[in-house]
Amino acid sequence: MTRSLPVRQLTDMDYAVFEGRDVLSITPERHGESTAVTHYRLAVKNEIDGFDVRLFQVNEVRELIQEQRLLVDYDYFTEARRRDREVRSTGELYGATNKVRRDVGRKVFLMERLDRLRLEGLNLTRESVDEFRVSLEVEYEKYQAQVEHGVKKATAQHALRRLPASSTLLEWYRRWRSSGRNPNCFVYNVRKCKNKTLEKRIDEAKIQRIISEWERSPSQTIKAAAKKINNLVLKTNRARRERGRTDLMPERCFRTYENWIKDRSDPFSATMHKKGRGRAIQKFGTSEGGRTVRIPGAEVEFDAWNIHAVVLDVSRERWLTMTEAEREKVPRVRLWLVIAIDVATRVVLGFSVCKNPNAAASLEALRLCFLDKTYLLRAAGLNDSDATWNYSVKMAASVSDSGSEFGREPFGGHLFIAAHRIMGITCATTPTASPSAKPYVETSFRTFDLLGVRNWPGATGSNISDRGDRDPSAQACLTHDEVQELIILHIAEYHNRPHSGLDGITPATAWENATSLPEYDDEAAHCPGRIREACGYKAKATITKYGIRYENNLYVNGDVRDERVRPYGSRSSSRNGEVDIVVDPFDLGAISIVTAKGLIGIPCIDKTMCGKSLRTWRRERMEKKIKSNLDAERRSGVLSGAREAWRSILSIATQRIDVGLSGYSDGEVMLEKNLLWVGKGQHEEPYIGKDEGRDPLANGFRGDLGEDTTRPKRSPRKSSSKAEVKSDPLSRYRRKSSDDGSRGQE
Repeated sequence: MTRSLPVRQLTDMDYAVFEGRDVLSITPERHGESTAVTHYRLAVKNEIDGFDVRLFQVNEVRELIQEQRLLVDYDYFTEARRRDREVRSTGELYGATNKVRRDVGRKVFLMERLDRLRLEGLNLTRESVDEFRVSLEVEYEKYQAQVEHGVKKATAQHALRRLPASSTLLEWYRRWRSSGRNPNCFVYNVRKCKNKTLEKRIDEAKIQRIISEWERSPSQTIKAAAKKINNLVLKTNRARRERGRTDLMPERCFRTYENWIKDRSDPFSATMHKKGRGRAIQKFGTSEGGRTVRIPGAEVEFDAWNIHAVVLDVSRERWLTMTEAEREKVPRVRLWLVIAIDVATRVVLGFSVCKNPNAAASLEALRLCFLDKTYLLRAAGLNDSDATWNYSVKMAASVSDSGSEFGREPFGGHLFIAAHRIMGITCATTPTASPSAKPYVETSFRTFDLLGVRNWPGATGSNISDRGDRDPSAQACLTHDEVQELIILHIAEYHNRPHSGLDGITPATAWENATSLPEYDDEAAHCPGRIREACGYKAKATITKYGIRYENNLYVNGDVRDERVRPYGSRSSSRNGEVDIVVDPFDLGAISIVTAKGLIGIPCIDKTMCGKSLRTWRRERMEKKIKSNLDAERRSGVLSGAREAWRSILSIATQRIDVGLSGYSDGEVMLEKNLLWVGKGQHEEPYIGKDEGRDPLANGFRGDLGEDTTRPKRSPRKSSSKAEVKSDPLSRYRRKSSDDGSRGQE
């Protein structure tokens, strides 16, 4: 079966030949107000009776082009092609616009009819031309109806031009014959510098300089440039009149100056300087098809797409446990899909579903490019033996846009660029709004939208007209995990669907054919350490005497052993031994610690962890724990019986002699009870009341008010100094200190 090729839309700027005859006019027809073209009307030249109007559908035009019965030279009458033909040929209409080209076509048609009538007896006089005027008018009206309006017979609705006067026809014919039947003799706006003085060329250069400034200025408007040209002309003419010169610059209106700017400037350069490269390419198109690659991984395209569907911002497990009031408060969001497409085979190498484009999502999509992703199909319920997703490559180059997830500082996308640098991958960033620079990933998004996402509840469509009277937020019922599974299944459908860009074969078959080429090296792969450092995530761990323990695995090498004996100033970890590590969740065979000099790889003691993902390791640990719990439960009867038996024997033996190995005797219990408060509070000062515990050596028996608080009041009794000395054993020391003080005063 012949594959149908895409056909570019035909326009009046294209030159076509149908079955060896020139097509003088191409008129696209549309149905109603739709922008899609349904038919093409072609005015095909006929040497016998004029022109034939042919009507073809778009599919028929595709078949005619494929069978080479219709030859099309796209953009043949554009300005760029016209300039090229000016250098290489002399039979083109130089500088002619579409309007001038139609006018010249009508004149050439009349001149060819006059040539034919001369064979029938026409003389070059007005009277002879009047004799054949009726037939000329009929053929002229038929020509305009077929070529300019695309119908066989004109009606009152078609504005037809009248046949020129006989004298005008004779003047045109003499000019046409004297020029060697060159159509350029009817072109009046030919811009050729012939017989121009040096002063006129200098004036044109001044005007062209203003036009070039407008072309390169991002903010200058065409009205401002026209005003500059007008001021230049007026100023130059005023100065020349004062000197009595007559060679003045032609003065025109502002609209004429604006037309000069449009005609003499480069439209692509002006659009690029004023609106950017993306808008320029979008407006004028591009003729470059891009790189052609055959080997998988030679070029990979990355991009992010906002999925055209509203979903619930919650997991299905959490949604089922919510009440109706809680479900109404769940946000309705539109998720993003970050995807990586291999250019050679069109297979999806990696993807990531996220709420907003970020560096983590782009790194996840990059990490999946180097893995076997068949387990995702099995988890989504696709258990067919032919359903595989073991597409992993050694990437050589990638293409992405300048979004924040792929960009540079200060955005998070600089991590994506750094990952490419670590793994030695060439990274190309396309300008904004230039989908033609990465067409394959853009086409895949459109495919996912048309074949999958539009069938989701809550689908919004690519524009508001696709919604109709539906409310996507009210119909939203898909959760995050369900969207993840749907994307995986859509990718599996895409891999096994015929692709028009691959000559009708599927991307899965294209991968098998490309990997069997002799140029493809199936053993080539990126270093696991570089992948971990580029795409891994950071975590915290502690360095102990055994090494670094992470997820119940032990990681040790010489650097870790020497870390605990180094001075604190030269350690990579903090004082409590905490260190930053980089972990690859798809390979727990090693980790990397973050140091001032860079990342250092630490291998795992268990060699079976190489190539094992964190998800698989946690599942194995859970299975081991479940098995151990079941085994313990199965043997719990024997365990409890043996324990009760030996405890009973020991209890009987110890009770006979009032001692116990595991318990205490009655005497030991009473002793501990009596000693419970003995020796407690030795570190505390004893509590003394305000009116108790006075030291008689320091304070005697008098309280704070100077009265004796412990004895009854007595009348004061005079005593000798000797009695006072005897009553106070320390008086001798006090008297000595007082005497020493008195001597010091003396």
